[in-house]
Amino acid sequence: IANWLDAEQIRLLLTTASKHWLFTPIFIAVTLGLRRSEIIALRWSNINLKKGIVSVKEKALKIDGQDKVVKKLKSQSSYRTLVLPDVLLHFLCELKNAQEKLKESLPKELHQNFKYVCLDMKRKKGARLKLEQVSKGFPRLIGKITDIENIRFHDLRHTCATFLLHNGCTMR
Repeated sequence: IANWLDAEQIRLLLTTASKHWLFTPIFIAVTLGLRRSEIIALRWSNINLKKGIVSVKEKALKIDGQDKVVKKLKSQSSYRTLVLPDVLLHFLCELKNAQEKLKESLPKELHQNFKYVCLDMKRKKGARLKLEQVSKGFPRLIGKITDIENIRFHDLRHTCATFLLHNGCTMR
């Protein structure tokens, strides 16, 4: 059953998550409405920071116990280009700079991870976030917020759509 957060709950979630290792995927889900699999697979090469757009072209799947990035999305309409809201664009610019600094201090075998947006910058220093980490970590984070309950990570997609509708955007 689809659920969503209201504006105050969104603010509360983002404030609580601001220092959490899941902040980047949460922020992207709330502002763009991307699926978990699309967020985990999001590469810097699919984001044009100068133009302020992101192209959704890939998703992460669990194959043989490993997260693999594939080019086959759920449907043809899943392939899309979205305009980045200013607040997300600013965040992504800062995140890219922080990742570049971190990359310099890490062994070369970890550098391949830095083509992806969602890295564990807090705990594992450059490891790619995994689908399962998001699935298990999000409910634990939500459990710490007393004014939010019964919300799944996928519901952030519904939250984005509901927020846009309430602000006059069309479903299309």
